[in-house]
Amino acid sequence: MAEVLVISNENRDLNLLLTALRAQALEVCNVKNAKEAFRHLRIRLPDLIIAEQELEDETGVELLKQIKDVFREEAPPFILMCHLSVSHAAGLAIREGAINYLPRPVDIREATRMVARALGQAIPDRGPETPPAIESDSDVLILHFPSHLDYESAMHLSSLVNSDFVDSKRGVIIDLKGTAYIASAGIGVLHQLAYESQHISDKLFISGASERIAKILESVGLLHFYKPVASETEALAQL
Repeated sequence: MAEVLVISNENRDLNLLLTALRAQALEVCNVKNAKEAFRHLRIRLPDLIIAEQELEDETGVELLKQIKDVFREEAPPFILMCHLSVSHAAGLAIREGAINYLPRPVDIREATRMVARALGQAIPDRGPETPPAIESDSDVLILHFPSHLDYESAMHLSSLVNSDFVDSKRGVIIDLKGTAYIASAGIGVLHQLAYESQHISDKLFISGASERIAKILESVGLLHFYKPVASETEALAQL
C-alpha cells in the first residue's frame, strides 16, 4: 500500500483531503509541522509528500529544500498546498523540484487525480474534459483554455507547441476567462509557448484571467512575457 505523508495543521480542507486519500486505499499519515515530518522521514520515506506552505515552524518551500538536501535522489515526490495569499510560493516550489501545487481551498477531485498520477495509479474519472480549443486566422492565434487545465489537457497542448506553432505575422491570445485551475504542467506549457514566441513578444496576451489565476501567473513570472488584458477585444485592438 502506497503511503502519503501530509504535513498540515488540522482544518476542514485537510480533513476532507485525508478522507478522500484514504478512500483511494492509501496509507495516509498526517503531521503538523516540519519537525514532526523529519521525525517520520528518518524512520521511513513515504511514496509522496503533500505539505502546507504556511507551517508553524517554517514554510513548505523551506521544508522542500531541506528534504532535497538531506535525502537527495531518495527524496519523495513533493506537492505544495498554498492559499491564494501566498501563491508566489507555487512558483518557488516548482523551481525547487516540487512536482505540482495544490491550490487552497482544495478541489478534492483534482487532488485525488493529482495524487494518483504522482503514485502511478489509475486516474479517478472526472468525466470528459475539453482540451484547449484553438482558433486561428491570418492575424491571431487564440487558445481557449478549459475550466480545469489539468495534466492531460496540458500535455495535449504541449504536443502542439513547437517552433512552427507561432509566426511573426500574427499575435497569440491565451483565453482564460473560464479557467479556474491550471496544473503545474500547464504553467510549463505557457513558459514553453513564451519561449517559442520570443520573436513576437509584443504580441503575446493573456485574456480574461480571474484575479486568483492572474496572481498565480504573476508569481511564476509569466506576466513578464504575456500582456494581461480584460478581453479578447482589448487584445485584438492592440495587434
